[in-house]
Amino acid sequence: MFTMDNLVTLLDRKEYQLVLDLSEGSKDSSSLFCRVSAYLGLGKPKEAMEIVEKNKEILWQDSPLKCLKANFELRFLLEEFDEAYEDEKYFSSLPYVSQEVEEYLRSLPQRIRYNERQSSLKKNYSEEDVRETLLHPKDTYEAMSLLSSFNDAKTIFYADSLLEMLKTSTSNIVKTYGFMLLVKANYPLEVSFEKNGESFHMIPCKTLLPFEEEKAKTLVSMLQKEMKDPSLFHIATTLLNNYMFELYPLSIFDKYSLENLFACFVILSHEYLQSAFDEETFLKDNFLQKEKVELVKEDISSVLKKAEQMKV
Repeated sequence: MFTMDNLVTLLDRKEYQLVLDLSEGSKDSSSLFCRVSAYLGLGKPKEAMEIVEKNKEILWQDSPLKCLKANFELRFLLEEFDEAYEDEKYFSSLPYVSQEVEEYLRSLPQRIRYNERQSSLKKNYSEEDVRETLLHPKDTYEAMSLLSSFNDAKTIFYADSLLEMLKTSTSNIVKTYGFMLLVKANYPLEVSFEKNGESFHMIPCKTLLPFEEEKAKTLVSMLQKEMKDPSLFHIATTLLNNYMFELYPLSIFDKYSLENLFACFVILSHEYLQSAFDEETFLKDNFLQKEKVELVKEDISSVLKKAEQMKV
């Protein structure tokens, strides 16, 4: 008689066929997830997908988020995007489980569209096609899908087109990501572009990425220490990331103090999840003035609200 520990140990040893033999006919969710992993280990994603499809009610009942991730990661691996859209409708129609599951469900249309675009980019694009797409993309998704395939060498090779893209693109998302690629690749020459009505003339190799700033690392550590709930911490860092991305290449710490930013993202996260929170006590314990924090919070909320959204 096998146990779950046996199956997990066998998976760790890469004894995938033995896992399948021992768990044949099992209908408990843990064994089913092990079978999915075993089929993947054997390079058989179709068989893994069949297990999820045939047993999704069991898997959902036991672990909704794990079920969702297994389902859609397999769909993306198999490039079954029509089926993924159908699955999204099905799972979204199920009763509420948790905020974490709701967040994942809300992100699915964008995830599917992104992976669909990525799939199309696996084709062998000519150099001319890449340059044309950088300068004249059909939409933000196409531009971002292409940019996300760039490594440092590719960034340097297409630097002239990227520089032109920074000047001509109307998308803040595309401009920001394009500039970040040049920073990551240590591009040595001055780059000029406009964003949010401001003109920038910067040398990427002398510019930090947003989360490379010491204050940014400190802020994330402060948030993690304050927020014991993983969902709250996830919301806080997501909001922080979006805010930094929207202002970049400006530093958010040039505008507001570390302490006030910390307070704002804690408060905004609780507001987002509508969780119980004693704001007055929190501010008092951290020696912060409510009026100042409120002004910073209003500005952050305004920036995030106005920020370009990638529409599906």
